[in-house]
Amino acid sequence: RAERVIAARAADVVCLKLAACGGFRSALRIADRAHRAGLDLLLTSGLDAAVGRAAALQLACVLPGRLPACGLATARLLAADLAPAERVEEGRMRLPAGPGLGIAVDRTALARLATGPCLEFGEAAA
Repeated sequence: RAERVIAARAADVVCLKLAACGGFRSALRIADRAHRAGLDLLLTSGLDAAVGRAAALQLACVLPGRLPACGLATARLLAADLAPAERVEEGRMRLPAGPGLGIAVDRTALARLATGPCLEFGEAAA
């Protein structure tokens, strides 16, 4: 759908949601095409939990052009989450210093939020 909007120049802004785009590669491809077509980009969360927001933050840092404020600080809209909310200072979120997505899953929260039978950490599937 985004490809048709870009080709038709039917919008001034292309709004990306990482999961809705189908992942990093697809989101980057759409972003590149939109940028080359002279369209602005916006990145928002699909009300994702901590893992999805952390991935979207990583994407925001590699998108072409200058982005307006992205809609990623949505943790407060969730009743519970797997990790603490990201810090937002003066309207900005910082990339974590370490490797990967940079979040530490709270195992107690994970156990509380699990909705069905699940394996204990380190337990192999039968």
